[in-house]
Amino acid sequence: MTHPPARRVYDSCQLTGRFQLRSGQVSDEHFDKCLFEGQPDLLREVAEAMATPLPECDVPAGWIWAASRSPR
Repeated sequence: MTHPPARRVYDSCQLTGRFQLRSGQVSDEHFDKCLFEGQPDLLREVAEAMATPLPECDVPAGWIWAASRSPR
């Protein structure tokens, strides 16, 4: 990762250790999106970096909540 916002996201959110996933599998890496979402300065930096290459776009798409559970 050579782009500064990408490096900051990685450095802030990439955790190493032993993590048991919901599937039961074990991983030695985990990306904690809550650590990213809790840093307004970093969110702003990422949004500005995303907006720069999209001059024809009014509003970039929002964050995908892939890990969120839907109500049953």
